[in-house]
Amino acid sequence: MRDEHKPGAPKAAVLITLLMAAAVSAAGDPGLVAAARSQDAQQVRALLKQRVNANARADDGSTALLWAAHWNDRAVAELLIRAGADANAANDFRATPLSEACTNGSADLVRLLLDAGANPNTPIATGETPIMTCAASGSASAIRMLVKGGADVNAKEPSQNQTALMWAAGEHHADVVLTLVESGADLQAHTRKGFTALHFAAREGDLESTRALLAAGVNINVRSQPEPVEPAPADGRRTGRTASGAAAAGGGPRGPAYQATLSAGSTPLLVATVRGTSRSRCSCSITARTRTRATPASPRSIGRRGRGKADRRTRSTGLAIR
Repeated sequence: MRDEHKPGAPKAAVLITLLMAAAVSAAGDPGLVAAARSQDAQQVRALLKQRVNANARADDGSTALLWAAHWNDRAVAELLIRAGADANAANDFRATPLSEACTNGSADLVRLLLDAGANPNTPIATGETPIMTCAASGSASAIRMLVKGGADVNAKEPSQNQTALMWAAGEHHADVVLTLVESGADLQAHTRKGFTALHFAAREGDLESTRALLAAGVNINVRSQPEPVEPAPADGRRTGRTASGAAAAGGGPRGPAYQATLSAGSTPLLVATVRGTSRSRCSCSITARTRTRATPASPRSIGRRGRGKADRRTRSTGLAIR
């Protein structure tokens, strides 16, 4: 039987513990990520005092700074940045600290991350850039900081060619619309379906954004200009799909007959009229995306959808008029 009281036993155990701790510190300390995820600022400070790796990653690639931005915790974010945290580190789902700060509409955190070297044009997995996210969140001050930091005000996400100006108009953020116009936003930019920011403002019944766009010189009678329809493949299995692949099929309120109501040549007035007379049935719907906000004790990943019960916040993502 082993003698638990032999002097060598505890020394060996201590040595093994120290070696394991050194190995974790060298490779990165996932405990730091867990502390930030659970909003344990005291533990984050304690670990940083031990000089753990500020860029340690969890299994999904998330860093402590990403979680601090997710929770809009500027104090912890500042501690991590001072300890050498990479402001551009993205997780496996391409969520970045800046994209999370913009999701929260936190101008203060956006400033901190930009000062730490965050790239203002890095998109998340969907192609949405920080300025689009801030436009949707409604933070005009954050928009100004991003533009000053080099953000492309006319960047387009790849699915529908939507711009930040469209996001702002589609979310009733007239102050953001004004800020983007002043920053050089392209007033003529349109989606793959051919709709402009004015079409989105009209669809939403947003009078202030509509006034702002008209005052900026947008043609009140601007017509939608859809992209050309892709030719059908040789096997003939697919027909009549636009470049975005969003054309409806079949009959009913969202079928071809109804699509003709809001297709090529639609004016903002037509969009506003359809919205006012048949909002519940019209094809001017917003495709919603649910952002999953993990609870403090949850190991769920930032940027991943549909992972069980969580606190959810929904905002529009697919602004394309359909």
